[in-house]
Amino acid sequence: MIKKELIDKHATHIENYSCYIIVLEAILDKYRIPKDASPLVNIRDALSHFVDLYEADSEEKIYGNSYAIDEHLTRGFKDIIVYISNVFSQKLYAFSESLEVLLKSNNDKYRIIIAINGFSNLNLRARLGLRTFSIEESESILEELNRILKSIEDLLKDWKISVNSFTSDYKN
Repeated sequence: MIKKELIDKHATHIENYSCYIIVLEAILDKYRIPKDASPLVNIRDALSHFVDLYEADSEEKIYGNSYAIDEHLTRGFKDIIVYISNVFSQKLYAFSESLEVLLKSNNDKYRIIIAINGFSNLNLRARLGLRTFSIEESESILEELNRILKSIEDLLKDWKISVNSFTSDYKN
């Protein structure tokens, strides 16, 4: 019975992970940031372990593959969140040191600091908070990411800077 429950749980997690990765890759496309291969490699590996779980004939193989599926889904999700956080943090640091920003109001500098701190917190949350793939935690992280990105878009709009020009020269 436990095998069927694990198969059902992981099928749901794989489906949700795929949806999250589509959303995150759309964010990368929107901001013209090169994609990272980790989410795709990890879904491939999770699917391989899912097949092995389905075919498992011992408790050791069942639990081993269940753990491996969680590991790959968690790693792939963490990797893309950390990647996006790092890209935007780097861009915001560089932007905050530009002469244009140095001459602007303290309120704008504060908005940049808040966004950088938001990405740092998101990065930590993804790295330390996700021990196993959690639909609820993943959705919460996506909501926070979207909130931070919206604040950056608002700041750039106030400065009359297009989002694409802000991120277009990023190379990993």
